[in-house]
Amino acid sequence: GFPAWRPRASTLGAVTAYGPRLADPTAVVGARVGAYVIDLLLVAAAAIACLVPMFLNTSIEAPSGTVTCNSGASSEFGVNRDRSTTDPSLCFDNGTTVRYIPLGDENAFTVKLYAIFFGIQAANLVLLQGLTGASLGKLIFGLRVVRPNGRTAGIGWALARWLMLQIDTMCCFLPGAILVFTTKGHRRLGDMVATTFVIRKGEVGRPPMVPGVNAPGPDDGYLAYGSYGPYNSPSYPAPG
Repeated sequence: GFPAWRPRASTLGAVTAYGPRLADPTAVVGARVGAYVIDLLLVAAAAIACLVPMFLNTSIEAPSGTVTCNSGASSEFGVNRDRSTTDPSLCFDNGTTVRYIPLGDENAFTVKLYAIFFGIQAANLVLLQGLTGASLGKLIFGLRVVRPNGRTAGIGWALARWLMLQIDTMCCFLPGAILVFTTKGHRRLGDMVATTFVIRKGEVGRPPMVPGVNAPGPDDGYLAYGSYGPYNSPSYPAPG
């Protein structure tokens, strides 16, 4: 008898194959966006948790009005817009007291700030993701970063993905967003450089068969996504 579903023929050279519609294991873009938001919020929260005590320990407290933070509102933490003055750039005025970083300590404080932010981000996206295959956000959403052989990427490739992420960040995340939504395999620049795929954790351990990348796509007679059969299910012989 025939299968209950209608097979589609795929002509690969002189061979005609029949099989189930291949589901794209990388079609997890929504979960990836959610995971990245979680990662961003967690990194920001951790950085703020480190920044506040560091600012309090480094800053000097003085009565409000004795030090000018910037040309804007008084209850503002920001950068002095008038660099010709000797007023500090990093300060916070709550209307009663003002806390500020002395001019001679501003550069060192800024270096520490960036070191903390990138250090936390690297711990999450390089160390944790390299060891487990997932950042905190991906762990929550059940995603993993794998190589073409289906194994988790490892620290070296996670580092390559993270470095390429900085390019996306400098461009307001536009390159990454465009590539993830438009490319086969939903790969951003870091995935292309590291040759990685983001898939569900249940599919780790077997090579991800991505339609149009390393598996037949729509042009070969298969549809890129659907469910005539489970992902990687066996093919069926041609009827007749």
